[in-house]
Amino acid sequence: MKRYLLLTLLFLAACSPSTTAEPTSYPAPDVAPATAQPAYPSPEQPVSSADPSPYPEPMPEQLLPATGEFPLSLAQPATMPDGATITLIRLEDSRCPPDVTCVWAGELAAEVEIATAVGLTETLRLTTLEAVVSNVLGGHLLQVITAEPQPLSTDNVAPEAYKLVIGRTESKTTNGIYYLDSVDVSLMESFPLQASARLVGNFADGCTSLAKVETMREGNQFTLTPIVTRPADMMCTEALVPFEENVSLDIQGLPAGTYTVVVGEISAEFTLDVDNE
Repeated sequence: MKRYLLLTLLFLAACSPSTTAEPTSYPAPDVAPATAQPAYPSPEQPVSSADPSPYPEPMPEQLLPATGEFPLSLAQPATMPDGATITLIRLEDSRCPPDVTCVWAGELAAEVEIATAVGLTETLRLTTLEAVVSNVLGGHLLQVITAEPQPLSTDNVAPEAYKLVIGRTESKTTNGIYYLDSVDVSLMESFPLQASARLVGNFADGCTSLAKVETMREGNQFTLTPIVTRPADMMCTEALVPFEENVSLDIQGLPAGTYTVVVGEISAEFTLDVDNE
């Protein structure tokens, strides 16, 4: 009987439920913590068109239209279709009057200021001569096509009376490089006196040539600007090529005095002993 009761008690003890305390903490897993995501989207993540780009796009360059013509008058800005403006700020007319026989035809030079829509400005010197690289802006040539009225031998034309037509064409040349060695001035005995400046130097390569020499006089100073060009996208051997150019100076009507000819950083002087009338 006692053996039966003992077995019964053992059976009941084995079948009764037991409770086990849950652990209050666990050991940290042996893995790296999650890192923060970058503030800008990664290349693999699509970006909504409404989201700002993390890298700003560069502003496109503002260019003049490729071809065409437009009128221009002194101090009256002309607006291009792209928003750029061109303003005539100065004129110099040395063209031969129709009623006078001249040994050279001369030219009309127009100094213009161009302001793009993004606030950039550039000053160019345009002429009635064949367009050259000095008139290049944004890969296009600017040239004075017509300039009215014609100069008169008996009277000067007021600057505000000029009406110019400016043309734009695609450029097929680019800037060349030259090195100037010396400048000297010669006076030729005649009545009135005549003067010329001799420029001696070297071109940077055999593809470069002298298109023209622009001349501007202010007071007692002549400023000469050689314009050298070379074909665009042409490879040339880099070897110095000598050049020499004589440039006529318009000294008729100048009073007696000392005058300076400036070409870049080189200058030369000459003196008129009497008025050159």
